[in-house]
Amino acid sequence: MWTRAEGFRSGALLALVGLALSCGGEGSSDAGLRDAGADVAILCVDDCHPCCAFPVECDALGRPRELQACGDPFDCTPETVQLPTVENGCAYHAPLTRAGVATHLGFAELPSGALFVSGYDSGLRTFTHFGDLLLGEVRPAGSGSPALSWRILEGVPQAPVVPLSGVTPLVSGWRGGVAARGDDVGAWSAMAAIGDGLALVYYDRTAGALRYGSTRDAGLAWSSHTVDDAGDAGRYPGLAFMLDGRPVIASWTAVARTQPGVPEASLRVATANGPTTSSADWSVIDLLPTPSPLPCDAALCGPGLVCLASGECVADPGGAPRFVDDGHQAALVRNVTQVRPTASGVALVWFDAGRGSLFGSAFDAVNGTWRAAFAIDGLDASAGVGAGAGASLLVDAQGDWHISYVTLGVATLRYARVDGATLGNVNPDIVIEVVDDGGSGARVPAVPTQLGRHASGEVSVACRDAATVGVLLARRALGGAWNVMLLADDAELGLAGRAVLDLAFHVQGEDSYLVTYGEEPAGELGARLVRF
Repeated sequence: MWTRAEGFRSGALLALVGLALSCGGEGSSDAGLRDAGADVAILCVDDCHPCCAFPVECDALGRPRELQACGDPFDCTPETVQLPTVENGCAYHAPLTRAGVATHLGFAELPSGALFVSGYDSGLRTFTHFGDLLLGEVRPAGSGSPALSWRILEGVPQAPVVPLSGVTPLVSGWRGGVAARGDDVGAWSAMAAIGDGLALVYYDRTAGALRYGSTRDAGLAWSSHTVDDAGDAGRYPGLAFMLDGRPVIASWTAVARTQPGVPEASLRVATANGPTTSSADWSVIDLLPTPSPLPCDAALCGPGLVCLASGECVADPGGAPRFVDDGHQAALVRNVTQVRPTASGVALVWFDAGRGSLFGSAFDAVNGTWRAAFAIDGLDASAGVGAGAGASLLVDAQGDWHISYVTLGVATLRYARVDGATLGNVNPDIVIEVVDDGGSGARVPAVPTQLGRHASGEVSVACRDAATVGVLLARRALGGAWNVMLLADDAELGLAGRAVLDLAFHVQGEDSYLVTYGEEPAGELGARLVRF
């Protein structure tokens, strides 16, 4: 909440308005005033102001009163708040907040080298929940850190700009000044390049559907459609394009509980018949024969049930730790899927949170078949510990899979390499390494993890660190060991004191790009992009 004491000082605000206006001559004459109407009283002295008529409240000298409070859902600073003038309709104006920009982050790179970031504006910490799908364009800035320019793809409804608590949203500001809530779209998005364009898949929370959209001009023109709306579809999707240009999507479809217990979800894959243009182009199947347990959120617990932090829907027990909806942060332990193209089709890995395990499968584009799922790590791989949260996947030119993820309980950051030449075996050859064991509690690797591959062939992985609420970055020399760095106190990267809530990481050549969503020491929320 911005108040006068925290923002503008008394006198400074009045000076900005240009209040030293007379009323048409010396003394207290009112000869120059327009008739504001019989029902409007105007107090006129030397300091009177043309806006001292409805709707601006005036003080005893006929001057606009200072704005006593400007807060949620506005961005309220001395630089952003506009004071009443005749030109702006004699009203206070401010842009809507970007405090929720952006979570659920992911990179994509075009053949030209242009970089983009997908994201979601939950309207975090605002009384008006937004729920918009975003596209950020990375704009180079010489030798310094690049800029990130955001555009809203979906979520803003066709609605009028309406004053809130005496402040009118700026039409030139975020969301075009529309504070009304539209469809909640964009959560758990995934993005991939296709030719010189971009495609995104995302969860439509309002409709409980999986959606697909594309753009060829950085979001200026955007088209989208529903892929799957059977049940609560589209959670935690992954996307890749096969060599023939057909997209493949993996996502989870949840079933809400009507009785106490843990909800369930089915892993579904959707494959397009060709360059996709409509819902009719997709074939959707269940990849697994049986559903898996899925930790609940509030939407998955039916009438009379509440969602506990343990992931179970129960009758209200009173006092038990509840699931907290913190603005739909991506950095939660969920059934994340990752899909990447291969020479023969696509590679797929997914984390089954209910079973505490990481699994993989592969699609053969020629035969149109999926191989049987295989356990990579976790309880189902007889590792004795839950593993696979926040997984990230890369496939190299030799067909080998590179996977990063964290373990549950005793948090460690792990890296697995699946030998692509053995994918025809019932159990492919897998080598697992511990990248970081937490340094005896000094570090606590946390979701999400993000992999990048350098031009040299070396692999880097970034993840959140729950101990410092910062970022861990690890790089593995070819044939060597992992070098782990903690970026939480890196002032040069702008991470000193920053509480990181979500991140995305990308490697282009030997340049690394890191975008974080977090909170600054002074309390400001937002995204920050750095290159190093």
